[in-house]
Amino acid sequence: MSQDKFKVSVAMCTYNGAAFVEAQLESILSQTRCPDEIIISDDGSTDVTIEIVNKIAAKYPGKIQIVKNRRSRGSGGNFENAISLTSGDIIFLADFDDVWFPDKVSTMIEAFARSPEVVLVYSDAVLTDRELNPTGTMFDRRKAANLRKPPDLGELSRGVAFNGPMIAFHSRLKPFVIPISPLSMQWAHDHWIGFIAYAVGEMAVIDRPLVYYRRHGENEGGDAELDGGLQYQWRVVKKKHSSSKAYGEKRRGWEDMVSRLRQIKERELPLRQPSKLDDLLRLSERCLNFASARQSQKARSLLARAPGTLRLLVTGDYHRYARGFKTFIQDLIIP
Repeated sequence: MSQDKFKVSVAMCTYNGAAFVEAQLESILSQTRCPDEIIISDDGSTDVTIEIVNKIAAKYPGKIQIVKNRRSRGSGGNFENAISLTSGDIIFLADFDDVWFPDKVSTMIEAFARSPEVVLVYSDAVLTDRELNPTGTMFDRRKAANLRKPPDLGELSRGVAFNGPMIAFHSRLKPFVIPISPLSMQWAHDHWIGFIAYAVGEMAVIDRPLVYYRRHGENEGGDAELDGGLQYQWRVVKKKHSSSKAYGEKRRGWEDMVSRLRQIKERELPLRQPSKLDDLLRLSERCLNFASARQSQKARSLLARAPGTLRLLVTGDYHRYARGFKTFIQDLIIP
């Protein structure tokens, strides 16, 4: 299929992004293959983000649609809103604080044009500081994952390792992924989409950076592998492993995923390889059981949780569904 046959949409979310949004929008509008529409969902910015976007939109009539949420939706809900309003065949996710390489759209569209089986494409990204000074690349920084090939089931069981700025996906995915994890905040929109994409079709990888992924210390959430030094990484890990309540959120996230995959199966949505859905559902059920076991152990005192966590380590669950010995230690020693 020719690249020209695709209508290209960009789903961008903003929230108090006045310092960055102009550079990001200009990089998108300067693409060698310019998107056909840009949907911007704003989650209640209190700075001049909307004024900046309106000024740029006036220079490109009909290209940019701005939607202001009446109430805060949070990051996942905001992206869900933007994605749901797109009308294109290929949907690019865009944060407001990054900068795209000029050939990002054309390069990623080419991967979809080569194969009708592809439903999601991701590329490498250059990690930068606030001033866009490079600090490494995503593929090199995610040391626990081999991002240079599409993830298999074993890798997905330990988490999706690519992020929204790296992703474009086919609109065929929309009925599978929306709504995005309705009951839990555990799933970020990009990881939710990337996980379900495994069951719907093929993924393709572009082994070179196509975006400057700005990490400025105020990004939505924290990422222990991408941000800060050891002290910052420890704070992120401790926050995510500090209470039974936090573990309960992870369990609810897997409940959401199991529920969604069962709905896809019951609704008989079109799948090229239904067996992949069955495999992903079984995996998700096992991940749910593991998350429930971790929550149960976390509710106990430090001394009392040792036998249960050790049992999960010996059976191999920590290596199959988490980061192995590292996660075991976190579960064991963080109050």
